[in-house]
Amino acid sequence: MGKLNKFYYAKADAKKDILLAAHRISGFQNHDANNIVMHFNSLANPGDATEGRAIIPITGSKFKEFVEDISSVASRKPFVELVDDQAGTSASSHYTGGDASISSIVS
Repeated sequence: MGKLNKFYYAKADAKKDILLAAHRISGFQNHDANNIVMHFNSLANPGDATEGRAIIPITGSKFKEFVEDISSVASRKPFVELVDDQAGTSASSHYTGGDASISSIVS
């Protein structure tokens, strides 16, 4: 049986959701004490250098814990909810429930 890809879901507002295959994620960055940034390859052209990003509000200075939570869920399930700021939910308990943002999905 082939390897199953992992997918990450983020919803920032009523009109901006994204479902990304794990291989499109470039990395996570500790943006500041209260936000984590997920960088991902643009969906328009997988070969270009354009990068999108999702900014997720987290509990102060809990970058490592947020990434560990997300990784733990990804090891068990093919679908991981990074953030849904409409529902206030995440696979990580370190999401504050605040406003997330997603930019440059398609360039």
